Amino acid sequence: PLFAGTISGSVATAQGRPIAGATVTLTDANGYSESVYTDRAGKFVIRTQIQGKANLRVRAYGFSDMARDTQPARGGNFQFRLQHYADKLELSNALPASAHAASIRWEDPKIRTDFVSQCQFCHQIGNEWTRRPRNEEQWEFVINKMQGYGSVITYEDEKVFRRTLAASFQGQPLDTVITPDVSNELPRAKVREWAFGAGVNYVHDVELGRDGLLYGVDMSTDRLWILDQKTNKIE
Repeated sequence: PLFAGTISGSVATAQGRPIAGATVTLTDANGYSESVYTDRAGKFVIRTQIQGKANLRVRAYGFSDMARDTQPARGGNFQFRLQHYADKLELSNALPASAHAASIRWEDPKIRTDFVSQCQFCHQIGNEWTRRPRNEEQWEFVINKMQGYGSVITYEDEKVFRRTLAASFQGQPLDTVITPDVSNELPRAKVREWAFGAGVNYVHDVELGRDGLLYGVDMSTDRLWILDQKTNKIE
């Protein structure tokens, strides 16, 4: 592929200690992004196809994000010094959804199995949206709505689901710490992401066609999105 420019730099703590495995993401005005990871010395390099103005964002577990505007064609070397989260709630909110889902206090393993098969198989239970504090009545509304989309649960399951979720998600921070394990191969990886539509669009399933194009079914607007990874063109 043709590259528009190269951006490099380093990521460290406020005290100057290198941060390995930090995610460095370059995003253009259309929502297309390319991400790489820092090595054990905290250094990164992005050879990018992105042209024009872009946003360079750095993320690392346990630290607040940092971002700067840039133009890849001009190149540049960026030094980021990340600050630790200010309190336990910020640190808890940065945990993956799975950590919050694991904190749900199920009364019976069978009920948990029913919940996983009818709810969690599709939704990231424990993300910012689903772990909002709700009372049992509010959870009943959510559960009934999901049954309208095809979820099949018993009346007893519904009672236990709403009682358990209301008791488990009360806005309190988790006393959980993640210790990232940074592989030596990680700095060689590059992740590319594309934005389909806007907030109303819900591309649920994506398939790679034999023609090399990606096809995504939009469940909210009854459309089929087609992506050409070589040109970044979306139809």
